[in-house]
Amino acid sequence: MVSRTLRRDDPDLAADYLGALLEAEVLEPLLLQVNEHAPGQNEVISAAKRAVNAFLRVYSPVGKIRERPQRAKKSSGAKA
Repeated sequence: MVSRTLRRDDPDLAADYLGALLEAEVLEPLLLQVNEHAPGQNEVISAAKRAVNAFLRVYSPVGKIRERPQRAKKSSGAKA
């Protein structure tokens, strides 16, 4: 934030938000036993990229919003 790579805001709160975004797709479903198996490495990497992208969409300086990555389709046939 000091280097203006991110918009100025509360850095502690921003770190909390990033942590929550990183945990949301991987850790929470495991803790809640929603998924039958742990995600693979590619799933974790994709989830982390989406989390960082969401964080940057909020904290990027005005006019520097990044493209939103798409979530992979689940093969279970269940609708979201």
